[in-house]
Amino acid sequence: MPGFTVPEFRRKAVIIAVGGVYDPRIHLDEVVMPVLKKWRIFERDDFTGEAARMRDDLGVLIKELEVAGDKFDESKQRYLEREARKTERITANNGLKTEGTLTLSGR
Repeated sequence: MPGFTVPEFRRKAVIIAVGGVYDPRIHLDEVVMPVLKKWRIFERDDFTGEAARMRDDLGVLIKELEVAGDKFDESKQRYLEREARKTERITANNGLKTEGTLTLSGR
């Protein structure tokens, strides 16, 4: 990754991915697959020898990227659910806190 040398790159990449800006699924669906479709990699029948093997390897890579995208989507969903529960707990706890003193009026 070009940004790997950026301080805290991994943490920032996770934030970007969880926010839906750029993640494995987006990379596959909006970068890799459109290029391969434009080049008609899997529709062509004029590949022979090494080129045909490389196309087959590319097919395997696509499947691996799909699995990685699925795993990321599942992890992202679990993370968002944990964050929602944490927010609910914090909100509930803040609602139970009272500050100051309670005084009754003399009326």
